[in-house]
Amino acid sequence: MKKKMFVLLIMLCLMAMLIACGEKESEQPEEANQTNVEAEAPEEEAQPAEEMEAEEKPDDAMGMDLIKSIGTKRPQTLRMVSEITASNMTTTMTTYYDGNKSKTEIDVPDMPKSILINIPDEGIMYQYVYGDATGIKITGADEEGAEEMGLMVDTDMLTSLTEGASDDITARKESLDGEEVIYIETTESDEDMGEMLVKMWYSEKYATPLKYEMYAGETLMTELKVTKINDNVNFNADTFMPPVDIDFQEIDMETMMNMW
Repeated sequence: MKKKMFVLLIMLCLMAMLIACGEKESEQPEEANQTNVEAEAPEEEAQPAEEMEAEEKPDDAMGMDLIKSIGTKRPQTLRMVSEITASNMTTTMTTYYDGNKSKTEIDVPDMPKSILINIPDEGIMYQYVYGDATGIKITGADEEGAEEMGLMVDTDMLTSLTEGASDDITARKESLDGEEVIYIETTESDEDMGEMLVKMWYSEKYATPLKYEMYAGETLMTELKVTKINDNVNFNADTFMPPVDIDFQEIDMETMMNMW
């Protein structure tokens, strides 16, 4: 459970690893090497995610009964901007989803942007740093291996939270910044950190947490907050394609994990 609950902290280390893999940082302006990611539909035209077939939740449902009834079907297309704060540093993470394909951009203060493209149907991940001439093409990639290596955030944080939760778990319907969410609060025991308090504000509409906090005692260790989110996004054809001007060095996931 430790890997799952600290995966947000691990993400902050990704940038340093990517830079070590690159040859040098380019000084050309960002627009010269970046493709236009997507043409967004106006927010007011965004359509809610299709709900999973399930029994309707009673208005007074709480606790595990409410959690077990939560829908987890993500919209077909989604763009999400999040701020992750840990160790007095705030990192911005922008994630694009189209079906099971995803692209994640990580902006760490005073460092170049890192990008990860995941194409599960092909078992391929592309990993590179903006401005570098080289990157990594990971073959035989799978979600579990990528999460264990800290390459991407656990794709099912709701399951991760509830699987390791104590019997004393709180769940109720709330509103967060005008969005309907399910607030979940529980405690977990970690062999290194001791008792951890975890709070999550989960959106069924987008099938993702809109806010997440983890405490050790009274100290807030990690906070994730979604600052912008859109569904029904019209992505460009090359959004999930690697840049043609980067030389990708190929390595398979199993070899990479053995080196880790």
